[in-house]
Amino acid sequence: MLTLAIGHSEDPDEEGALEEVLSKCAEQLAGRTPTLGVLYAAYDFDAKVLLDGILNTYPDLKLVGCTTDGEMSSCGGFTEDAVVLTLFSSDSIQFSVAVARDLSLDSSLSIKKAVDELLGQSVEPPEVCLAMPDSLTVNPAKVIEELFSILPEKCTVAGAGAADQWTFDGTRQFFGREVLRDAMPIYSLHGPVVHSYGIGSGWKPIGKTAVVTKSSGNTIYTIDNEPAINYYRHNYGAEARPAGDRPLAFLNDDGSIRYLRASTEAFDEETGAIDYFGFVPEGFNVQLTVADNDAILDGAVLSIEMALNNYPVDESPQCALLFSCSARKLLLGTKTCCEKESMELKLGASVPLAGFYGYGEILNGDFHNETCVVMLLGEKS
Repeated sequence: MLTLAIGHSEDPDEEGALEEVLSKCAEQLAGRTPTLGVLYAAYDFDAKVLLDGILNTYPDLKLVGCTTDGEMSSCGGFTEDAVVLTLFSSDSIQFSVAVARDLSLDSSLSIKKAVDELLGQSVEPPEVCLAMPDSLTVNPAKVIEELFSILPEKCTVAGAGAADQWTFDGTRQFFGREVLRDAMPIYSLHGPVVHSYGIGSGWKPIGKTAVVTKSSGNTIYTIDNEPAINYYRHNYGAEARPAGDRPLAFLNDDGSIRYLRASTEAFDEETGAIDYFGFVPEGFNVQLTVADNDAILDGAVLSIEMALNNYPVDESPQCALLFSCSARKLLLGTKTCCEKESMELKLGASVPLAGFYGYGEILNGDFHNETCVVMLLGEKS
């Protein structure tokens, strides 16, 4: 059976937090030895102290993780300045870990080395791969596309970008005892793994569909051959400005949303160009979107319902991993706790869950903004 033990602490002192999370995990493990550890930590913690303390307790543990913009778990609820340690144990499932370093120098080479290392740790192909990239030093959409393209075809990829509580000073990634920047830790599950995933946002497209006619990187210059800002002003008025609560939807051919792009709220008044959190390709149909707090929470419920509906009917999930957008947290405000709680009601109290708020969400080859991604995991019975 796949076991997920969770330790969650709001103690601001590293030693105190360590003692609490390790004690909680040991109680849940009940004598089992964990193989994989994933650490989510608020940006202000001395992560090296946390990593050393965990590995001093479990020297053979494969340990990865990242800094966050909020944490959530079934044993600690929603927090913003906490430590969450998740320890995985299984007699049959194998776990592999690797890290892509110095992404901004040569992401393709770095990711290939990491994937080769990951695949070399098991004779079985990975069923699931989870990633936590630095999303500030590189184009995270490109990084995730590269990762997805070289993993085995049937491997599901999920995760979220590391965060730094909107300081934009530089996110941190963890690998073993190392605290890194400009990196992407990855971990994978091999063998008799059962899994499913769900994704939801709550935002609904409105107004006229248009085409991105000129863009570069994370900047859109023209939509329908007009300055990008005009598209917003045609819909919202002559003084309208791009805002984080009105992301731009990039559409599939059937009109459904492929992914959202939230504006940084920065635009060039002279040229009308708008910057976004993530790569914005040319040629896509786009629409503006709207959502209130209730709709955002509905998106979280949609993600867990989708994951549950896709889980094999003769199996039961043994744990859940949640990845939500830091912008959702900002917009929900005091209702942020309801996101995890609404998913927990659908999942049931017996299934442990853990996750974090990050800078962009990952599902297979796409990098998303303002969404919620759920991964359900179990071991074949």
